[in-house]
Amino acid sequence: MVTATTRNILLFCLASCSFSLGISNWNVLGLPSCAAKAGYFSSGPKRFVSLRALSELAPQFGLKRDEYWQAAPLLKHFSWFPCDICGSRSSKTFKPKKNIPEGSHQYELLKHAEATLGSGNLRMAVMLPEGEDLNEWVAVNTVDFFNQINMLYGTITDFCTEESCPVMSAGPKYEYHWADGTNIKKPIKCSAPKYIDYLMTWVQDQLDDETLFPSKIGVPFPKNFMSVAKTILKRLFRVYAHIYHQHFDPVIQLQEEAHLNTSFKHFIFFVQEFNLIDRRELAPLQELIEKLTSKDR
Repeated sequence: MVTATTRNILLFCLASCSFSLGISNWNVLGLPSCAAKAGYFSSGPKRFVSLRALSELAPQFGLKRDEYWQAAPLLKHFSWFPCDICGSRSSKTFKPKKNIPEGSHQYELLKHAEATLGSGNLRMAVMLPEGEDLNEWVAVNTVDFFNQINMLYGTITDFCTEESCPVMSAGPKYEYHWADGTNIKKPIKCSAPKYIDYLMTWVQDQLDDETLFPSKIGVPFPKNFMSVAKTILKRLFRVYAHIYHQHFDPVIQLQEEAHLNTSFKHFIFFVQEFNLIDRRELAPLQELIEKLTSKDR
């Protein structure tokens, strides 16, 4: 049975994708007349829309803010929906969702993780399932966190600009310079959006590398896998830290703080469970970490 909320989510996704393609005949599509509200989307084919604009449109489809978050990830599954979903910003900043191949063992692990998360017990959700390989569990969750952070940052890119964030920082005490050891060997100082662009591009390259993150059954993980995974998670943490320190007001305005807090709490429980990030790296958000995790000890 299709619930009213599910129907609204599907209508919302369809309308959002239709807007991006310049479709304007809403009677043919059977969409609510409110979908054609002016000002949210540009006209013409392949115009780009922002997730912030979509979140403003969602209530007109009977969706609450938290229900919008159920719809937003679905947009990435429409192959004809523009990847440049974040408005006028570069398409490099908002990365396409990294998918785990359906039918693979890692896909089954992901489904297990999602089912366990549904219980509401995050401590239990991050534990290694009995009989499973630690490398594979870390790989699946690293991909999931990349997708989560990708989506979260995508909602506030309108606020994170070269002008507002000329350096990549997490409060006044912490500043990050970028180096990947290959293309940029010497750390460079750059704006937050540029740094996060570098970071997310680098992470996606690692996740797409079958020698590092093998998706086929029987292909072993390399000896340096855990080291690479730790570096990825350490760098993804910096995006959380930047959002919390520099952009939490917009997060509140968009009513996304509960989603951000749950995502970050899940992330922290996971890296703590397997000791994947040095405590010193977590210092920019240590007070928040204590607050979020104290009730679950």
